[in-house]
Amino acid sequence: MCPLIDNGDKRCSQNLCLKHLELAFAICAGDYYACPIYREYVKRNFNTAEKRELQPVLSRMA
Repeated sequence: MCPLIDNGDKRCSQNLCLKHLELAFAICAGDYYACPIYREYVKRNFNTAEKRELQPVLSRMA
């Protein structure tokens, strides 16, 4: 489950609705590393060590 769901990010709200329910389950509740909003969050908020740890997963999703 994407950690941004509970943060109330306005950019996520467009996907978290009945109209986009399938996308929400696929990305937000599943493969959130592929989400451009999550990737931007990581770039802005994670320190260097955390980014290094996530790099193998994020590089597969690029």
